[in-house]
Amino acid sequence: MVRYAYTLHESAAASLLAARKAERSDLLRFIDALASTPSRREAETVLDELGRRNEVAYVGHFRVVYWADHAAKEVRIMDIRQY
Repeated sequence: MVRYAYTLHESAAASLLAARKAERSDLLRFIDALASTPSRREAETVLDELGRRNEVAYVGHFRVVYWADHAAKEVRIMDIRQY
């Protein structure tokens, strides 16, 4: 499979930057792995305001919401928040 690029929604980027260094490293490793396996499915999903399926992953103490834009070959990270 082709490696995808990834994008971060503004609020996801802010959460990533606010995370402690070790947590940020874990999140970046997870995001990098997503770019390599963009068709990955999580056990939990949510629908966004457009009715699009978003995958929900848990990385440490963070909830990461994303969807794969296969047409653009990008993984779009929509939200990262502590839980």
